[in-house]
Amino acid sequence: MRKSMLALAAALGTVAAAAVTTPAMAETVIAECGNTRDAETQRMTSCGASRFDDYGTVESIMVFDQSADGHSAVGWWHNDWTGDFGLVWAVDGKNTATTYWFSNLAEGTRVSFRACAGESGTRTVLTSTCGAWKYITT
Repeated sequence: MRKSMLALAAALGTVAAAAVTTPAMAETVIAECGNTRDAETQRMTSCGASRFDDYGTVESIMVFDQSADGHSAVGWWHNDWTGDFGLVWAVDGKNTATTYWFSNLAEGTRVSFRACAGESGTRTVLTSTCGAWKYITT
């Protein structure tokens, strides 16, 4: 009995040590945009995606362009506490991405975001291509 108690204590100590040294995992939420026609494949495909990552002390939104449709991919975000919003543009074509790093989101802030296609030259979001709003609380 004493041997098994010592083994249990050793195992718990190992788990506790691992819990202290393991970095926090990021929370990730992904929003897809609507479909546009890809010029390479002639298929209707998702024009892009926005991925929000919460690392605990810093957050980011990454926007991916997934289609050769002649449009940029746009990540549209909104801080539900302050009313601040912004657009993040991926302008370099299919299979490219752009990341925006937030510097001052307070813990517990709810952020809404979605992905759309847009015209980067005129900074026009094609709202008919936007996917559903996704939400994350930091």
